Amino acid sequence: MLNITEFLDINNSQCPDSVAIDFYQIGPTTYRQLQEQIERFSTGLYKLGFQAGDHIALALSNSPEFIVAYLAIIRAGMVVIPLNIMVQKMELEYQLADSEAVGLIATKRFIRIYEEIAPSAIQVKRVIVAERDDSKQLQWQGIDLTSRDMGKCAATSFDTLAQITYTAAMDGYPMGAMLTHGNLWSNCLMTAKGMGAQSEDRILSAIPLFHTYGAMANCLVTLSLGATIKLQSRFNPKEFLECMKQDRVTIVNGVPALYASLIQHDMFHPDYFSSVRNIISGGAALPLEISQKYRELGLEIREGYGLTECSPCVSVNPPHGHNKLTSIGSALEGVNIKIVDSEGNDCPVGKEGELLVSGPLVMKGYWKKPEATARTIVNGWLHTGDIAVKDNDHYYYIKGRLKHMLITGGFNVYPREVERLLGTNPKIQSVVVESIPDAVQGEFVKAVIRLKPGETATEREFIHYSKHIMSIYKVPRVVQIVP
Repeated sequence: MLNITEFLDINNSQCPDSVAIDFYQIGPTTYRQLQEQIERFSTGLYKLGFQAGDHIALALSNSPEFIVAYLAIIRAGMVVIPLNIMVQKMELEYQLADSEAVGLIATKRFIRIYEEIAPSAIQVKRVIVAERDDSKQLQWQGIDLTSRDMGKCAATSFDTLAQITYTAAMDGYPMGAMLTHGNLWSNCLMTAKGMGAQSEDRILSAIPLFHTYGAMANCLVTLSLGATIKLQSRFNPKEFLECMKQDRVTIVNGVPALYASLIQHDMFHPDYFSSVRNIISGGAALPLEISQKYRELGLEIREGYGLTECSPCVSVNPPHGHNKLTSIGSALEGVNIKIVDSEGNDCPVGKEGELLVSGPLVMKGYWKKPEATARTIVNGWLHTGDIAVKDNDHYYYIKGRLKHMLITGGFNVYPREVERLLGTNPKIQSVVVESIPDAVQGEFVKAVIRLKPGETATEREFIHYSKHIMSIYKVPRVVQIVP
């Protein structure tokens, strides 16, 4: 496959009237309609002067327009930069400048944050705005969608860059993981098989599509098979449960916080899962107490593992194999995993070491970070920074981390980045970020702050300050001011 979006042409030929996206706010979009919308958008990008290889940032919530823009950028041979819609000004300015994005596709709310950035700091030349009016009709501003004559797949190869996603802010600044057409397509095939997904499936999507897990498991896999995405703009337990029952959902991909919220909801009952064939959890470690509660009700949550640098899915408890609680399962077909000690020697069964991954899913490298790339990918093996152990059945278990990182609600938080951002407050002399365990979210952020001599402040003041300079999931839940 030369361009990952070629599956659109196949589905438009084989199942044009099948539902590709069913967005609960506006109804269904068929594969024929999706193909046309994507071709019109690709053509519109060319008409604006964008060319193959250009970097286009995308900041939209879960919606058909996200999927159209995402696939249209890739189809045109350009590079999509999915942005977390929760970013604030300082985070956005860094990612736009570092990625060398020349275009931005976003909502009006996001554009207000963008407009606070000094034009001299970035290279964005064109802005496209997507908004829905009171009747939920989509209005595009800044792009001509009247033609689809240039919407065919651009010629690409396995190594052609398709996506840059920001992650791994170990030194305080996030790095862009470069994912190629080959990376994404390989992982799409692997993940589809690992999920046991089929063309008849209805896959419920409420986790963010700007996250590589959501984009792969809920979007690319589903559309590549000619299946249906049951799309929700955000996670709401009541709406999620109702959709599963009313729309006869067959596969659910979520994060631990989603499953914890569902089982704690007043409406929860196993009957809502009556049509669901596979329940998968990823993004963070699934607490044993949550998986046990579901199992007691006759429901199996199969835990998987992945990371952005691997496009992202690496392993899962297979749908037709043994489901081992607390395990991240076995390697997806085509993925190589090994565990090594500090000397680089393979660890035997039962011995802890760093988990390494190789295969066509491994990223091209970090954007403009050759030294970080060389440290992370050695002889074709990607060093995940996760400590793991394997059993006799080649199921893997995460035991800890080498890298300084915490996970809250499925999102990675790097203490060095939070410390850097919070440290911009003129009252702060030093700040150290710590982790607080949480049964639902996994972890929360705690900031220990030392003030400059003569300064006074309250904990609430720094929490309020944090909300204006960083994504909400990075904001410290607890602030402690020390002498």
